[in-house]
Order: sequence, then structure tokens, then C-alpha cells
Amino acid sequence: MEEQLSNFRIKQGRSVFSAYNGINSFSFALVTGNTITLYALALKANSTVIGLLTAFMYMCYFTIPLGKLMARRFTIVKTFAYTWFLRNASLLPILFIPFFYFSGENEAAIFMLLLAVALFNFFRGAGIVANNPVISLLAPGKDRNSYIVKISLTNNSAALTAIIFLTVFLWFSPRLGIDIVSTYNITAIIGIITGFAASALLLKLPDPDFERRMEAVKQARAEGKSRKEIRKLKRGNQNLQKGSFFAAAKEALADKNFKLYIFSFFIIQFGISLARPFIIVYGRSVYGIPDNLVIIFSLASTMGSLLVGLLMRLLIDRMGAKPMYVIFTALSVTALIPAIIAPARDMHLIAFIFLILFSMITNMGFSAQMDASQAYFFGIVPSKSLMDLSMLNFFVMGITGALGSILGGRILDMLQTSGFSNLSMYRLFFSGVIICILFGMFFQIKLLNLGGRLVKDALAVIFSPRDMKALNLLYKLDSSESLQTEEKILHELTATASQESADKLNQYMKSPRFSIRYSAMKSLNSLEKLSAKNRESLLEELNKGEFTTAALAAKTLAHFNVYQAVEPLRKAIESEDYILAGEAMIALARLKDEASQFKIYQILSGTQNPKILLSGIKAMETYRSVNSIPFIIDLLRREGLPSLVEDEAYLSLASMMNVEGGFYFAYDRFKNEARDTGAIFTDMLDEAFAKRKNSDLEFKKIILTFISEASNDTEFIKWFLDLAEEFLGMNTALLLSVIMDVDMVTNKSFRFFLCYWAVSIFKEPKLAAI
Repeated sequence: MEEQLSNFRIKQGRSVFSAYNGINSFSFALVTGNTITLYALALKANSTVIGLLTAFMYMCYFTIPLGKLMARRFTIVKTFAYTWFLRNASLLPILFIPFFYFSGENEAAIFMLLLAVALFNFFRGAGIVANNPVISLLAPGKDRNSYIVKISLTNNSAALTAIIFLTVFLWFSPRLGIDIVSTYNITAIIGIITGFAASALLLKLPDPDFERRMEAVKQARAEGKSRKEIRKLKRGNQNLQKGSFFAAAKEALADKNFKLYIFSFFIIQFGISLARPFIIVYGRSVYGIPDNLVIIFSLASTMGSLLVGLLMRLLIDRMGAKPMYVIFTALSVTALIPAIIAPARDMHLIAFIFLILFSMITNMGFSAQMDASQAYFFGIVPSKSLMDLSMLNFFVMGITGALGSILGGRILDMLQTSGFSNLSMYRLFFSGVIICILFGMFFQIKLLNLGGRLVKDALAVIFSPRDMKALNLLYKLDSSESLQTEEKILHELTATASQESADKLNQYMKSPRFSIRYSAMKSLNSLEKLSAKNRESLLEELNKGEFTTAALAAKTLAHFNVYQAVEPLRKAIESEDYILAGEAMIALARLKDEASQFKIYQILSGTQNPKILLSGIKAMETYRSVNSIPFIIDLLRREGLPSLVEDEAYLSLASMMNVEGGFYFAYDRFKNEARDTGAIFTDMLDEAFAKRKNSDLEFKKIILTFISEASNDTEFIKWFLDLAEEFLGMNTALLLSVIMDVDMVTNKSFRFFLCYWAVSIFKEPKLAAI
């Protein structure tokens, strides 16, 4: 089973295996678990019988060696299919239960049930040896953990369908005149039929071992080899040596982490196995819930598994197996606590709601911790030892399951015969279960993390709506099959601004499709920080992505203050890609690379490209250094400067003088509204006079005459010179030096800026100190 299939055959095999899992789980839910427990209760079985029925499910793991022996004769896939056919055939004794029950032979009816369940699990155990190798065959890559969860989702969805069917059937069967025993018998017949259908699907799975054997047989026949040699080729499997299990187990148990895993797994599964069979019995025994309503708890239990599976598929690959294992084991413990403080028996509605939630949440914990434990198991086991160590893992599950189920039933029977009420004995019972699981968790938390997150970090993600939305989008991204869908999801990821998308975005930055790469890079800007891989990818794009993605890379690197980008950005400001050159200028300013400011000014002085001019002005504004204002003033002296560049220059000057907010709206009115410019300043001055509760008509006259005509500059200049006798800041002094520049003052836009600045100082004198 070590041969890796092509992607097409993996996809084809997964399709068949998904169909098998769906049908098989539907069948399984009708002939095992809570359904069989309810069937036994209908036959008036006691807790010991209930525990024994559940124990058979776990005892199946002890027949795994039989499956390995069969795999020497057949292939893994063929062994899987043949044992599954035998498994379903072994349920036929169930069909005789009504005959014995209605004949008054109740013990015989219960025996037939025990016999069928025992044989069913005997052959199930022989076939289950193939489960992990088949999963390994169909999921050889990084998505194995999520594929395990996907299988669990399929199983739980099908089981939920089966339980809904059974719930409806139990509800209507009395109205149709069908007694409870016959109802469960009809259910079992449906389960047997669908079980055979599922078994047939296993024969359609890819079987590289069989193909390899047939190829060897074909070659042997061509070489004229004897029938004995050919028969040996058909039957032999050199990958399954007789002593491999003990050798593999000995080698694995020498590893401290594997030994810790097995030990903690043993204790935790034992605790869960004590409780699991009696979750549904608890509601019937303590609160007297009738059978047609007890099945609702089974429905809730399956719904819990389904819901947690939807959650696990988003988390398991990105958080890692260990934190999920710990978190959901803790949930298993937490979910059992309410049973110790159960609601009063006379509060029927509240008790019923409590039991539904209790069944759902406990199974969420039980199901998710098992999925996570199996994912962790795959992470610590070498592929060559997968089958043998899977046997060891299944043996542990079998021992803990059987021991827990039988012991759980015996404990409850002993407590009952000791005189405890049903409510009290279950409180004591679940208290013991909690202590057992907590003891296992003491060792569980010591397991190696295998590259996963810390538990506290995983919890932070689970309780963050933003991160969970991002994980859901990433899951959709993994399964998308069109460029349009990928681009749409990448755009949505930008809005989530979740750090969880960092690694996935880095992967999409390597896409051969430009639009995908660009969308992924844009999404990076929404993150709180870049990962090391993100930084490396962006630096690579900056160096190699001229005329494509380099400009966006420059912007993103500056946004996250990546100072390693300074050198390539210095080169980029001279690029022929003017978009890149402009973004590089702004990026260097954001990174406070003062050494590049003069070079940027030189480039601005020699270019007519409006985009570079706009970017250069923005860079000067960002620098906010002593040189910025003179550089922008020199730019404004240029003849034929495009109006949009001139506008940007004035807005940048306003920003550096700390008057950008009000100036923008005033300048917008000045440029776009067909009204007298003097009216704008009249409004401003009237507002200023009202706030100061004092009018300065002389100052108002100076402003209005100067804005109307450049030649009326004498009084304006005198007002500023008087201002200069007081303390002035560097930027104010630099602007003051331009006031008597006739060429500048004749420009009405520049006069508007000077007048606005003067009025701003009049309103807030502290601005003069800038």
C-alpha cells in the first residue's frame, strides 16, 4: 500500500470511498450503537447486557490479526471488502428475535441479539485493519488530517440521516400497529441491505497491490514459470512479515513521545468508554423518557458529531492535531459536569432540553477528540509501520472500550443494588469518569506539539469570529475549482484582516495567474503582521516583478516597515516602471530613509510624468523634513505644471503646516464652486470673530484685498513681518521667505494657500511655531 496513486486516481478513489462511507454509516447507525442499545432495552435487557453489547464493538479490535492474515492471502482492499460482506451476513440472527420474543423466550431473543452483534464485530475487527492503510493511500499529502475529518463528516451526516429515519419510524410505527420489537427488527433489515451495498463499493477502490500482483503474474506467465510460482505471486505479500507487528511495536514504544501518546490515549479512552454507552441510558433511567423520545437524544448526539466535524475541518490542518486533541478532550470533561448537578426530575421540559444539549455536547467532545487523536497518530507513525502500529492503536481502543463498557455496566448495577437512586448513582458514576479523563489529560498535555499551535493560541482562534471566518474562506479556497472563485475569496479574505490567512496567501503569491498573485498580495495589506515567508516573497516580487507586481510589493513592504527593502527600493525609484518608481519613493519616505530624499527631488526635477510627480510630492509630505517644503515650492515654480499635480502640492503643504483638514474643503470650494473667493474667507473670518468674540476688521481687509489682487500685497507682507518678530517655527519661516516672490504670489492658488494659512494662524497662533 506504499505506492502513491496519481491525482486522478486519488480523486476517483475518494469519490468511491465517500459513497461507501455514507452508505456504510447509514447502515451502521441502524444496526449498532444507540439503536442496538434501544433494541436491547425494548427486550428488557439489564445494564450488564447493555455494557456487553457496547463491549463487543471494542472487542472487535482483537480480531485485527485475523485481518492481517487475510491480507497475506488477499490484498488490503480485498480483505476490507470480503470481511465487510461477512460482517453484514453475520447480522442475520437478528431476524429471528421477534420469533423468540413473542414466544415468551426473552432470554433467547437477547442471546440472538448478543450473537449477531458479537459476530458482526468479529468480522468488523478483521476488516478494520485496512481502514488506516486505505486512508493513507487516498490521502498521501498534507491534507490527510482534513481528509480524516471529512470522512468523519460524511459518516456523521449519514448517521444523522439514519437516526432521523429511525426517529420518524418510531413515532409512526405505533400508529401503524407495529410493536416496538418489530420496529427495531425492520430497522435492522434495512441496515443489513444497505450494509451489503456499501461492501460492494469497496471492491471499486483503487487497489495497487492487486494490480502489482496481476502484473507480476502476467510477467511470470510470459516467462513460462510454473503454476506453483504463479500461485505464490497471487497470494504472497512481502510487505506483511509475520514478526513485523512486534518489531514495530517494540521500536515505537522505545520512543518517549509515542509511549506517552499510547498511555494517555489508553486512560482517556477508558474514561470515555465508561460513559459513552450510558449517555442515552441516563435520560431513560433518571428521567423516565420513553423510547420514542429517547431516540431524539441519539439524534442530538449525532448532530453534535456533525457540528464539531464542520468546525474541525477548518481547524485541524492549521492548528495542528495536538491542540485540537487537548481542547476537545477538555470539552468531553466539561460536558459531563452538568450531569453531576442535574436538574430536578419534576421539571420535565427543562430536563428534556438539558438531556438534548447533554447528548449533543458530550458527543461533540468524544467525536472530535477521537478524530484529533487519530490525526496525531498519523503524525507520529512512519508509513512503513502504519499497519502494525494501527493494530496496536486499535488494540488499545479495544481494551479500553471493552473494559470501560463492561465495567461501566457493572458499576451502575452495583450502585443500583446498593440502594442508590438512579439520579445519585449517575452523579457518582460521571464524577468518576471525569476524574479518569482528567488523569489522562495530565499526560496528554506533555505530548510533543508536532509543529502545531499552542493550546491557548488555538482557543484564541476558535473564539475569534474574524479568524473563524478567515478559516472558512481558506477552506473554500482549498476546494475552489475556478479562477473567478479564487479571486472572489481572496477579495473577501482582505476584508477579514485575519492573520490566519498569511501562509495561504503566500502560497497564492506563487500562482502562475497574475490576477491571483495580485489579489493575494493585496490581501496581505489587511494583516496585522507579515510572516517571514511573506516578507521573502514580497522582496522577491520587488526585485523581479517590474511592470507587474513590484509596485504593490513596495507599498506592502513599507506598510509593514520591512527595512530590508530599503536597498531594492533605492534602485526601484529609477525604474522605467513609473508606477513602481512612484511607490518606491513613497515607501522610502515611510521607511524614513532620509538619504534618498535628495535623490527623489532630483528625479522630480527632471520628469514630466504626472504619476511620478504625484508620488514624489506624497513622499516629501511623508518625510516631513526641513527639505520637504523647499522641494515642493521649487516644484510649484515650474511652468506648465499640470493642475492635478499643483493641487496635490498645495494639499501636501497644508498637511505639513498642520492645516490639511480645513484647507482641503476650502480649496475644494475655491477650485470647483463658481463663487467669489473673497466669500470663502469672509465665512472663515466671521466664524473666527464669533469664536473669539472680537472682530479684527483691519486683518479682514488685508486678507480680502490680497486674495483679490496680487499687487495688494504690501499690508499682507507687513502683517507677516510683524509676526516674524515673535517666535516662528522652521516651516513657517520657510514659507515666509517665499511671500515676496512675485512669480509665486501672482499665482492665485498660491495666494489662496497663503491667505488660508494666515487666517489659520489668526485663529490658532500656536500654528506659527511649526
